[in-house]
Amino acid sequence: MQSFVKEAFNNQTVQPASFVLKNLFEKETTCADPVLFIISPGSDPSAELQQYAEQIVGRAGYHELAMGGGQSEIAIDTLKQAAMKGEWVCLKNLHLVTPWLSVLEKEFKMLKPDPKFRLWLTSEPH
Repeated sequence: MQSFVKEAFNNQTVQPASFVLKNLFEKETTCADPVLFIISPGSDPSAELQQYAEQIVGRAGYHELAMGGGQSEIAIDTLKQAAMKGEWVCLKNLHLVTPWLSVLEKEFKMLKPDPKFRLWLTSEPH
């Protein structure tokens, strides 16, 4: 498989590019692009995301919610407020609330967000 990929894509290696939050924010996404991180033990980018968010939107402009346990309404309210203000929201553990994801999608599509706004999502494989 590695040989095929190298030949097909004219690459020297099949290693993925290194992950850089700054590039993800500045070059690869817009306020209309939610970013989903599929996490596994030892690969949760939440701490790095929080540090970077503090540089860009400040500590008060970064909102992180662990989903499950009745957080759905709070998450939607936080999402709406952050979108208006150009803040960031990170909704964690979406694998715990898969039936609710259609509600999140609907609410997200109705937003008219500030260009600085970002929605970050984390989930274990489901």
